[in-house]
Amino acid sequence: MSVLLSIIVPVYNGVRYIKNTINNVLAQTFVDYELILINDGSKDDSLFVMRELSGKDKRIKLFTTENKGICAARNLGISQANGEFIVFLDQDDDFDSDLCRDYVETIIKTGADMCVFGRSYTIIESNGNKRHFKIQPLVEGLLTDKEQLYGHIFNVNNDKTFITIWNCIYRKNIIRQYGLSFPTVLRAGYEDTVFNMLYASKCTSVFLCSRIHYSYQMRKGVSTITKANDNVLDDFYFVARMGRELVDGLPSSYQNAYRFFVLRLFQVPYFRILTHKKRISFNEKMELAKMISRNTCIQDAAACTMAPYKVRILYKVLLSVIRYGIRHGCFFIVVAALDIIHFWKEKV
Repeated sequence: MSVLLSIIVPVYNGVRYIKNTINNVLAQTFVDYELILINDGSKDDSLFVMRELSGKDKRIKLFTTENKGICAARNLGISQANGEFIVFLDQDDDFDSDLCRDYVETIIKTGADMCVFGRSYTIIESNGNKRHFKIQPLVEGLLTDKEQLYGHIFNVNNDKTFITIWNCIYRKNIIRQYGLSFPTVLRAGYEDTVFNMLYASKCTSVFLCSRIHYSYQMRKGVSTITKANDNVLDDFYFVARMGRELVDGLPSSYQNAYRFFVLRLFQVPYFRILTHKKRISFNEKMELAKMISRNTCIQDAAACTMAPYKVRILYKVLLSVIRYGIRHGCFFIVVAALDIIHFWKEKV
């Protein structure tokens, strides 16, 4: 069946949310779509709910597989997609009824290879209370210059253009042409950024739109970015290596944009793996911190020379690490950050 839009939703133990998500899709003002639900080995009643609802609308396609993770689930969705365009949604977020219509109309009108919309975030505590709401609009415009596009890919201006996938619409033919997929080795929450980096690097034009239709629900202890995850270090190295491959052979300005990206990303393993390693000694934490700082991809990034940025992002990151350590009593992080400053003082 030929449709204009494929909507892909991976589901794992989402019984509390998936009915609302499906109903939100069915309430869309745009109707020429297929909804591809991927049951990723759920252990709750998610599959029962999806089977019940899929029987009521022929646009819903349900696939079930053993638990392989969100990346594999999305890849399965891509392989089953019939639409000219693809949109990815999460199982537990909120979005308005005009999302699909605006996404499709915008990419057709602009002729862009990809459209990226603004974002909003809501932090939800474990008791269900909403603690914080944040809106991140984008500066509207069409990106066609390759160097400017790579500046967004590597987040030079910290506008986080390509950090998430649920505020984007993609052309299926580009995904298929270049064999793009979500890396199944990732487990700590970088998969959206990696997919967008790979996809955007193949684009000749990307349209940024200021409108916001989607609200990401950050649930404490449930959302990947709020969990303790020992894979974050390996995943960080994977992202750094992938970024390096994107700029190999390109001019120095691209190389510096990549290095700038790695230095900014550097704080993530510090904040997440070191603070979650509760059961190892101070000395072991220090060794882990030194191992991170002396990794070859970090050493490469330390050579960043990004004028007109007068203040090195390295020191900005390390100062934020120090402030975090003092505020939370994690004094080993302060010591580790000072060690990095001493170790790199001849390199930056």
